[in-house]
Amino acid sequence: MIFHATTFPLGISGIKNKCNSANGNEVLQGDLDRIKEWADKWKMEFNVDKCKMMHLGSSNPKSNYIVMQGNSNLAITTEERDLGVLIDDKLEFDKHIRGIVNKANRMLGLIRIGFSCLDEEIFMNLYPVLVRPLLEYCVQVWSPYKQKYINLIEGVQRRAT
Repeated sequence: MIFHATTFPLGISGIKNKCNSANGNEVLQGDLDRIKEWADKWKMEFNVDKCKMMHLGSSNPKSNYIVMQGNSNLAITTEERDLGVLIDDKLEFDKHIRGIVNKANRMLGLIRIGFSCLDEEIFMNLYPVLVRPLLEYCVQVWSPYKQKYINLIEGVQRRAT
């Protein structure tokens, strides 16, 4: 089963294919070749250095893909940040959650040292504006389901009270 999300006209945001067939690698290589042809047709440069390949799944053959008629291979990455969410090749969000918890704790510290007369009313206005957005951004994607992640996030809220 192969899913294509290949659209080129104005914004080339990415190719996402699920290759479960024997010719899946050839299909993905064909998509890359079509992007190169499209860029050449519109006299655009295709920056291979900004393109990366992430292999997902344990049964993935981890093939190399060539861009620019044999000039260079796509770089292989094990983690990537997309729209502010850090994702790794195991689809774990450990580094992302630890990063946002650190940001939220730093923001709490800045609030405490930045306001000399921090009463409860001022804090109740600052916390939802400065700290909660850090903890809630794209939570639909990385929703914490493991208890250790939930404890980390709740630790920020405990420190705030």
